[in-house]
Amino acid sequence: MMTLTGSLTRDLVSVAGDDRFTFLGNVLTIRCDADGPPLRYGALLTPQGKILDTYFMWARGDHYLFDLPKGRGEAFAGRLKRYALRAAVTIAPVDDINVGIRPDHPTDQGPNGRDDAALTLLPDPRLPTLGARGLWAGSAAAGAPVEAEYRDHLIRLGIPDLGTGFDEADAFPLDVNLDRLGGIDHKKGCFVGQEVASRMFRKGEIRKRTYCLSGAQIPALGQSVMVGEIKLGTVTARSGDGRAALALVRLDRLGGREDSAVTTADGADLQLTAPFWLS
Repeated sequence: MMTLTGSLTRDLVSVAGDDRFTFLGNVLTIRCDADGPPLRYGALLTPQGKILDTYFMWARGDHYLFDLPKGRGEAFAGRLKRYALRAAVTIAPVDDINVGIRPDHPTDQGPNGRDDAALTLLPDPRLPTLGARGLWAGSAAAGAPVEAEYRDHLIRLGIPDLGTGFDEADAFPLDVNLDRLGGIDHKKGCFVGQEVASRMFRKGEIRKRTYCLSGAQIPALGQSVMVGEIKLGTVTARSGDGRAALALVRLDRLGGREDSAVTTADGADLQLTAPFWLS
């Protein structure tokens, strides 16, 4: 159970207009229909199937609100505008709403489970363990910033996101477990990058996944993760205390195991495990 409460520094982009459902549905990895869940997690891919952006998509009456990592909003909006062509949509930044996290959804009975100041408070669509995500009018209402603590929490759970475990156009959805986090729907039909992403998914043999690393002191990003002389992969994200990390690993070199004692190139002894929610 997550215990963090506070605000996150995020960029927000609104997409409104009569054509928003069809337009977004043809571009994004998730369904964009009027009767869908009010909060979804997804991605925008390159035509070659690699991840350009990840986002939370909030259904807000007459528009969708996209909740993106800080600094990603302008580029994301620009990409959507290039795809919009003649679609009846309006794409614009939003700067009067703030994003925050809470341990529980309002219907839960745990401590801090209800926050009447929130515009909306919904379960994180990736994992129940992540509690609730909300929107507030004003930063004070959302709470004190918990950016670093939340990033470390995601790393310990084995959850990568853009900027934490991979960069723009750096990874395919399966590499970073996007399919298991509800971030890509292979049954929805067309979206940008769909041909490559679906082909990799339907081959039935996943070559790479993001796993958890733990140890007394994990080396810097980019270090090789080894079993004996065999390179399994590399360190892709590291917690602030240096005791937890993410690694992109080759599953075929793991021999079917979901955990393994490993070392890094500089001799550090670590434990590699599949995230508990991945198996």
